[in-house]
Amino acid sequence: WLPLVASGGRNDVISASFRDLFAVFLEDEGLALHMSHDRKYKEVSGRIFEYLRETKALIVIEAREFLVQNEKEKLSIFLNQLYRGTVHTRVLLVCQEGMDVKVRQVQSEVVLDTMAFGHTAMLF
Repeated sequence: WLPLVASGGRNDVISASFRDLFAVFLEDEGLALHMSHDRKYKEVSGRIFEYLRETKALIVIEAREFLVQNEKEKLSIFLNQLYRGTVHTRVLLVCQEGMDVKVRQVQSEVVLDTMAFGHTAMLF
């Protein structure tokens, strides 16, 4: 569940790599314009893609942090690269507001009304 990994509770390779990715996203506001050429981004995303290349994984991303337009672009670019670079990875974006993230390989978009806490806890 991302970005809960940003809180630092887990120290496995993939959690640490996603923490590094979010740090790169936050430190460079103009990153969306040059992500494919950014050394730090390529290093961190490369670790993630290598780890997930053949791994079956469902990554849940709390998208609230990405509601700002520039952040949406970064997330869109990353997700498109993730889908091109992995075989069995799926992503579930969770957001309390509508989120227009452009990803080429969206299987389905589901919009849920607000849920009571108990129902939300059962879901996850």
